[in-house]
Amino acid sequence: MVAAAGHPSETFTFLAGHTGGGIWKTKDGGNTWRNVSDGQVTKGSIGDIAYAPSDPEIVYVGTGEHALRGDVSHGDGIYKSIDGGEHWANVGLLDSRQIARIVVHPENPDLVYVAALGHFSGPNEERGIFRSQDGGETWQRVLFKDVDTGAIGLDMDPENPDVLYAALWQVRRYPWGIRSAGKGSGIYRSQDGGDTWKELFKNEGLPQGVKERIGIAASPAQAGLVWALVSAMDGKGLYRSEDYGDHWVKITDQQNLFSRPFYYDHLYADTVDPNTVYVQNEDFLKSTDGGKSWDSIPSHHGDYHDLWLDSHDNQRLIVGSDGGAQISFNGGETFSQILNQPTAQIYTLTVDNQVPYRLYGSQQDNSSLAVSSRYRRVRLSSHNEYDIGFSEGGWIAVRPDNPNILYIGDHHWMSKYDKRTGMRYYIGPRDENNYGWGTADIKHRLFWNFPVVLSPHNPDVLYIASQYVMKTTNEGDTWKKISPDLSRADPKTLEKTPFRNRDVSSNGPYWGPITRDSNGDHWYSLIYCLAESPLKEGLIWTGSDDGLVHVTRDGGKSWENVTPTGLPEFTIVSRVDPSPHDPATAYIAATGYKLDDYTPYLFKTSDYGSNWTLITNGIEDKEITRVIREDPDRKGLIFAGTETGVYVSFDDGAQWQRLQLNLPHVPVWDMRITHNDIQIATHGRGFWIFDDLHILEQQDDKVSNAKVHLFKPTSTTRFKTFSARHPRNPPSGVVIHYLLNQPAKKSIELLFTDERRDLVKRFSASIDDSGDVVLPETKAESGMRGTSRSRKRSDALTNNKGLNRIVWNFRYPNAKKVPNAVTQASQEVGPHAPPGTYQVELVVDGIAQHTDFMLLKDPRVEATNQDLEEQFDFLSDMRDKIEEVNVTILAVRKLRAALEATDSTGGDLAARAEHIAAELWAVEDDLIQHKATFTRFLHANPVMLNEKLYQLAGFVANADARPTQAQRDLFAEFSAWADRLTERFHTLVRQDVPAYNRSAGDKLLPTDLGPAD
Repeated sequence: MVAAAGHPSETFTFLAGHTGGGIWKTKDGGNTWRNVSDGQVTKGSIGDIAYAPSDPEIVYVGTGEHALRGDVSHGDGIYKSIDGGEHWANVGLLDSRQIARIVVHPENPDLVYVAALGHFSGPNEERGIFRSQDGGETWQRVLFKDVDTGAIGLDMDPENPDVLYAALWQVRRYPWGIRSAGKGSGIYRSQDGGDTWKELFKNEGLPQGVKERIGIAASPAQAGLVWALVSAMDGKGLYRSEDYGDHWVKITDQQNLFSRPFYYDHLYADTVDPNTVYVQNEDFLKSTDGGKSWDSIPSHHGDYHDLWLDSHDNQRLIVGSDGGAQISFNGGETFSQILNQPTAQIYTLTVDNQVPYRLYGSQQDNSSLAVSSRYRRVRLSSHNEYDIGFSEGGWIAVRPDNPNILYIGDHHWMSKYDKRTGMRYYIGPRDENNYGWGTADIKHRLFWNFPVVLSPHNPDVLYIASQYVMKTTNEGDTWKKISPDLSRADPKTLEKTPFRNRDVSSNGPYWGPITRDSNGDHWYSLIYCLAESPLKEGLIWTGSDDGLVHVTRDGGKSWENVTPTGLPEFTIVSRVDPSPHDPATAYIAATGYKLDDYTPYLFKTSDYGSNWTLITNGIEDKEITRVIREDPDRKGLIFAGTETGVYVSFDDGAQWQRLQLNLPHVPVWDMRITHNDIQIATHGRGFWIFDDLHILEQQDDKVSNAKVHLFKPTSTTRFKTFSARHPRNPPSGVVIHYLLNQPAKKSIELLFTDERRDLVKRFSASIDDSGDVVLPETKAESGMRGTSRSRKRSDALTNNKGLNRIVWNFRYPNAKKVPNAVTQASQEVGPHAPPGTYQVELVVDGIAQHTDFMLLKDPRVEATNQDLEEQFDFLSDMRDKIEEVNVTILAVRKLRAALEATDSTGGDLAARAEHIAAELWAVEDDLIQHKATFTRFLHANPVMLNEKLYQLAGFVANADARPTQAQRDLFAEFSAWADRLTERFHTLVRQDVPAYNRSAGDKLLPTDLGPAD
């Protein structure tokens, strides 16, 4: 996270911008966050955020991160909100790519300045310092060096807003390295609001020569005080000026202030104390003596990239780090949590074959993890995930015969992880630390996220790839090289290690020249992806990060270069996907964004790579393509993951269309198609699952043109869960989709029947004159009356043109409920349907369609189908008994209401009325704790029969198992109790009520006491 801002006047309100994760807002000091950019901001990478101090409803956001890692994502200019960050509109600078800083005039919210870094991998014009004087309607470039130099820093003197300081940075990231310094880097000052600028490195005290990224900060606590953090060819230092930059004094060159300047060099001045200054890199450093000595501020996560301090209260602050947003109200003594921001940057994705299945991936700077595809209790959370050994970039392979055993790439090492013991074993072909070494001198160029692949034909065969394909059949005890160098290995891309007295002038202008960075992220000329055909053993495809595709059909004995002629040199072949339908067919996704080439590259071959076809028609221009997969059940149905989402093609790539739906605009780095779902790994929003794949597999022109179409549901596993309505939970039940060419005019009905064609469940709705659905307030079988309009409930019919969806939660109808009854146990006692074949029928304005589907037993449970049938029968009996009890309660109340409404004064009639009333209360007192108005009341007053029945039904239904004998015995006891009370009430109705009526004349009590309204 590289962008943070606090609301100027609302103490607990903050905004955070993530690299791939979009914009998030908290109004409670970081206890909870919610995304406010989805569907509005079309790039997930955020570079900076700025509130307008004079009108905090106005917020500006610059897209495109400025911390130039190898996995950097770009933006599309400036966005503006006029309602505090709830709604956004793009206001220009579309080609600026990476925005480093935004400064808004303290008194004029329409006067805004932007530091645009520009293209990080090539020259462009839209970079430098820009100014808008009309709130973003128009922009003027006010400081520009050249097409290779952008702006990385920008600050304003709060006492004199016409004084601005800018830091320019000449930087270029190549696919094989980063040139993080250049002649264009420098510090500039304007004293007229940006009209003119003066270069300050000519002034006294600053170092000369080529410079790297520069940190610049003007002190809000002292006019004219400005700080600079500089890494130059002739030295590094923290510099201070007290005369607006005319003269400088070097304060310190303490080494830990200058860690990886291309990635950090973040400098901030305190808002209250002129002698307090902050530097961010791996650590969050603070000096309170004018930069002479430094202390580290600990927090929940390192690698810091942004700091915002309240202009009046320097104890209120927010920092951005590789762990997300962290807020403090005591100057950094304590911070808010970071685990409540679902913004993980996942590199790769593996899915196992458990039920429910798990997704595995390694996340940037936060370890690898496994996440369940279904929640255990209430929602997907930390209860459903676990660490699988530290690795922030590598591929993960899971043994299909033992999902507790995983093989994990970690930077440039290889390990085996045993979940049962927590043991991690290093099993690589060369467990050597190569940090700081140049690519040319590394024996095995194992990249940051090198391929780790288990053979789909034999789980004992494991492949990894450096520049070579390596194979082991004994879990890494020994390795065999089964390929030559399958990269381009162009000498200009292979950096030599700068040993003492070694001439590295031949390395060229691609690295340094002041600070090198070589930790696995920058190694090059290697195999980036690898896949073995699921149809033919030994048919292996590879793609390199320098633009080569190879294939072997004999397990590595011979290899063929089959690179598409239309693929530019040095383009990253990101993924290769062998077809699950034809061994000769394969697909590749490639990207040239590190060459400043944002063209989408998707190719298909049907002859083992002899010929390739570019298949990008319908993919938007300048859309990075990272992954492509073919559906295993429908040939020619293919999906692509791009920089901003997912695309689908129904015709083998001839035409693509977006499959965005509710998916944020986020980089998609990997994808799998398993378990009738699409799973994706996003680089900024964690894992996502599209669980309606069967709809796309059934889609064709006939379906699209039908007036009404009911899709065949996929076979559904009978998972039991406690909640299905949290918006981040997967649906718990059978998902039914139906297509309406036009909305229904009169009614929609959906009926579920069992194998005997007996009705199980009915959903029905009428359509009003406006076309809205009128739904029963509760389930149709409940007997409750009333209507409500609903388009959000997952268990409600909708009447939308196009695709509609409803979820049946496996339950048969509930027992009739007592209105406003308070119970501690759940009143949802409709039994879960047992495994078997069911039929669903859709009736729309009299047009009927039907199809069947399978309800499957959860394979993890020990219960047999017969056990589940017994459980179903028992719970059905319980449901019926609960309904009998509740109907009796309602009848008691109906009779009491009639009695109270009747004048029973006088003689024998009064005595009879008193007797009936006493009997009614005696029966109801045993049936229900009717005095309860909230659940805690039941802790002090005895629960009665209906609560006991509800609780017992919940216990019996809690797990998939036949009822115990003890549960049967207890139910028999409760049933006998219910029967006695019911008979007592019916005796009253048969004997005492007629006797009362004979004495009452025309003041009759009802004897027809069926279910009350």
